[in-house]
Amino acid sequence: MDLYYQIAEVCHEANRAYRLAMNEPEADGYSRLPWSEAPEWQRYSVIQGVKFKAEFPLSTPADSHQSWLIQKQNDGWMYGPEKNVELKMHPCMVEYDELPAEQRAKDHIFQAIAGTLLRQHEENTREFVEALKQSVPKNVADAFDGGVQHDGQG
Repeated sequence: MDLYYQIAEVCHEANRAYRLAMNEPEADGYSRLPWSEAPEWQRYSVIQGVKFKAEFPLSTPADSHQSWLIQKQNDGWMYGPEKNVELKMHPCMVEYDELPAEQRAKDHIFQAIAGTLLRQHEENTREFVEALKQSVPKNVADAFDGGVQHDGQG
């Protein structure tokens, strides 16, 4: 399974848990669905958020919201006082500083989870490559560093 997909699923479920904990009203019939039941457009949006964090690891929650906002605008969404999927209206289609605190918290949660899981993946990959280098014969390990010298034969 794709790394971004897996991280997006964790982020989605954390957001869903936060919404439930905050007793956020279900306005659109989609916000509280588990990842496995979420519509494709919703999963795509979360995956794009993870990709943004991977590409810009030092991004802030405000940067994440701005990326989401641009993505939604490009998909035809606009501001509306209530979320309406059919009309592509969303109350969070505003600048980050205009969001209520509980909405900004979602960006903080997303950034923390996506950033942590992406960093952990990078660390695990580095550790795996180093362990692999230590466990293979020297001439094979040199290939990882581009250090294999050919004698011109063969």
